Amino acid sequence: MESPIASDVKETRHGPAADASRHLTASGRLAFWLLGASLLVTTLGNTVPTPLYVIYQHKFGFSTLMITVIFAVYATGVVLALVLFGRASDLLGRRHVLLAGLVCAALSAVAFLLADGIALLLIGRVLSGLSVGVFVGAATAALVDLAGPGRGRRASLMAAASNITGLGLGALLAGVLAQVAPAPLRFAFWVDGVSTSKASGRWPGPVSHGSRARGRSTLSRSALPGSRSR
Repeated sequence: MESPIASDVKETRHGPAADASRHLTASGRLAFWLLGASLLVTTLGNTVPTPLYVIYQHKFGFSTLMITVIFAVYATGVVLALVLFGRASDLLGRRHVLLAGLVCAALSAVAFLLADGIALLLIGRVLSGLSVGVFVGAATAALVDLAGPGRGRRASLMAAASNITGLGLGALLAGVLAQVAPAPLRFAFWVDGVSTSKASGRWPGPVSHGSRARGRSTLSRSALPGSRSR
């Protein structure tokens, strides 16, 4: 005769609670990979302008020194994001901060699309720095949350792989499109803007919940001034 305790254990393993647990695990796994893809898209947009500066220089007639200034304002955007919003995702929740970072990335692409002089290039680069500073730290912390206890290494590998791949693909994509696509100063940013819009909010429920989350917001070194984005 089966004891009531054994019966209760079996119900727990195979009942609604177990089904909910499996659902959350599957949902968290999906969110983990989608968030990694969003991180890749964000860092990709960060390096799209880099191969195009020579074309901008020829078109707008600014000096080589101004290219250095453009890189410097990007660094300013990253630092501002770190100072002002470095712990925001721990307080406000991951999802809100991630969406704010994607909004900055989209606005950066719009600024480059509309650029008719140096002013919008500078604005676009500041927004790009803000997007990196806001998004990368929150995304890394969210990946740690989603990976689960004792799986921080998996989250770190995903964050590093997304960063490095995005940084490389952004420059490569812009360079190739500048050679083969019409409107070289526009087409790459259309691709970037569409990719960013597709990445916005494509994470299931587990991406959230600031102060209760396990990970802390950190910025990947590859996104800092002096990295490959320069």
